[in-house]
Amino acid sequence: MRALLCALAMLCATPAPTRADVLSPAARARCIQSIARIESDTTRGTISGSGTVIDLRGYVLTNFHVVGRTDPSDGAIGTLYAKRLRVALVRDERGTVRDEFLAEVVRGDVRLDLALLRIVARADGQAIRSAEYAAGFAAMALAPLVPALGTSVWALGFPAGVRTINITAGQISGFESNSAGAVAWMRTDAEFNPGNSGGALVDEQCRLVGIPTAMSHALEPIEIARPGTRVPEEWRNAMRGTAVLAAAPIEGFHELGTLAEFVDTDSGDGYGAFGEMHYYRLPAERPGVVSISPRLEAGVIAPNRPYDGTRVGQVLLTAADGANAILAVLVPRGTDGRSPSVRLRFTPNATSRESPSRETAPPRRGADNSPH
Repeated sequence: MRALLCALAMLCATPAPTRADVLSPAARARCIQSIARIESDTTRGTISGSGTVIDLRGYVLTNFHVVGRTDPSDGAIGTLYAKRLRVALVRDERGTVRDEFLAEVVRGDVRLDLALLRIVARADGQAIRSAEYAAGFAAMALAPLVPALGTSVWALGFPAGVRTINITAGQISGFESNSAGAVAWMRTDAEFNPGNSGGALVDEQCRLVGIPTAMSHALEPIEIARPGTRVPEEWRNAMRGTAVLAAAPIEGFHELGTLAEFVDTDSGDGYGAFGEMHYYRLPAERPGVVSISPRLEAGVIAPNRPYDGTRVGQVLLTAADGANAILAVLVPRGTDGRSPSVRLRFTPNATSRESPSRETAPPRRGADNSPH
């Protein structure tokens, strides 16, 4: 008994460990000034999300689904909600945002669900003077590496309907890799809220380690972030230059040729409990048939024609689909967590012994909610 009491006394006398998981006031202040609230006007009303200023000249990183269409049921996948978006900043942790600036999307990737905006004007449309750009916006650095498991992190953003900054704390709790072996997603127990999408997941040095992207509800809420290391190198190189970035075509689509088999081995960059959508731009020839192996659920997305997912293995294309039609294929997640490679072949004016399958695809199980 005496030994037990002595051990308890020693335990009680041990000084509390120094907290290594506390964001210092100085780091917190720097982080807060870099976080943007983004508003987009859509046909369904105004949606809001978050973003992070990552360059002194006013380049803002966010999720593509904050600024454009990523839901196949919307139709016109990969198109922007508006030419200009409202971007607002705060200067301290208690400050309230105002619609201070207008921004335009200069880069976007549907597959990675990332977008890069550039602040181009004040909210009233007045141009920002060169001297103001030279003074610079408060910007956050991208972390050079994927953080280790258990690293303390903080999620910053503007939950929907809130106009002051919100911060939650947690750790990196897991990773998911793509078919190329790169870390495609990080899991964290730092809470995300609707509206946090596109904001910042930061380390104790206020470096951007991830972009809060989704909350999976397959079994229980799991917060999913895209690692900052997945920001395309072309975007990084473009920002290193002195030229102002002009808008580039939206990325994230594979190109299908005519009478040539395309093998899609990319998987893991999309997120879904049971699979991910792959998108393909189609040749202009019509009519024709796209054959898909293995026999996967697929459909065509075109303006005013949302994805219906009622074809399996073959998709018939007609002139009514239009030149901008996009093929969408639901690639399932295997029992080992990986997705199979997909072989596609487009044959114009095709005739085959059997007509394109009208087999109804099985209903998709589960849903993942993006925290707009």
